[in-house]
Amino acid sequence: IGKLPEARSSYENISNLDKKKKIARAAAETIKDGDYISIGSGTTTYLMATLLHGRQDLTVVTDSIPIANELLNDEGITLYVCGGWIMKRNNACRGLTAERFFKDIKVDKTYNSADAINVNFGTSSTDFDPRTERAICHSGEKCYILADSTKFKMHPIIDNVLGIEEMDVVFTDSGIDDKYVKKMQEAGVNVVIE
Repeated sequence: IGKLPEARSSYENISNLDKKKKIARAAAETIKDGDYISIGSGTTTYLMATLLHGRQDLTVVTDSIPIANELLNDEGITLYVCGGWIMKRNNACRGLTAERFFKDIKVDKTYNSADAINVNFGTSSTDFDPRTERAICHSGEKCYILADSTKFKMHPIIDNVLGIEEMDVVFTDSGIDDKYVKKMQEAGVNVVIE
């Protein structure tokens, strides 16, 4: 029998790691014992998930195989994974099964990342069909977006996921331009800068 290949993490060499760690920490502080939350795929949301160990009576619903793997053996966390086909780019479940799963649940809070944010357009995705991402965002009573400041400098990508007015809180870093903060605040978004 030949040697098995080593598991490859899609989170090796995370860009803007220090900024994302600060954002992840601030977002994790809003999660309390007893919460029901959904966590969408992404590097910053994954970093946030690593900070949830030791919580009690926490229920987590996710589309992310890496996040599920991270939280799998934590005794205080009840974990649900949506299923569907798995994207190689980020190891997230996608497709009709995943979309329907998130449309049929309601949690207290949902935590999502974004490939790009335009303060006029909203969040967008590199994926051609981001219906699962949209369903995750809408599964919570409150929607939290975790996005480092570089995401605001990118042009909208492929397809809209969420309008600015649909976000409750955006966690970002001090590199964000004041004009973006002002525009989001005018739309009723609470902006947390780390």
